[in-house]
Parts: sequence; structure tokens; C-alpha cells
Amino acid sequence: MIMHFKDLAPTWLLFDADWMHTKQAIPYLKYCTDIVSVGRLIWIEGTKTSGKDNCVWFRFDRKSDGITFHPKLF
Repeated sequence: MIMHFKDLAPTWLLFDADWMHTKQAIPYLKYCTDIVSVGRLIWIEGTKTSGKDNCVWFRFDRKSDGITFHPKLF
């Protein structure tokens, strides 16, 4: 998806925060322009035993001059 969408338009994708630390992320991070931490999300509202994941918005563009990290704002 990253390789396809980055050529169409700058694209924001929501991933698990740990993804950027994996080997599979290496070829794609050169197209990453922004990383915005959103912290832990509950995916199913009202679920008493719902799991929580640390999540990050990644912005990908075919023209990247490096990554800007944005801290969690809330």
C-alpha cells in the first residue's frame, strides 16, 4: 500500500507504533515524512476487556527530506 499510495498523493497510514522498529519497515521509512504519536487506542468502544495498542500516524510521500516527529498532543 505504501509504495502505491505514496506516488498518488501524500498518504497518512495508522500503524502499530512498534512497526517502525522492524526490519520490514526499513525500505519504507525513506518515504516517511512525519510520525505522529497518538498513544494507546481502544479499537472497540465499550468493550470491558479490550486490548490497547500504541499507535502512530505515518505520513508517506515520494519526496521525503527526512522524518519529523510530532509528540503526542493529548
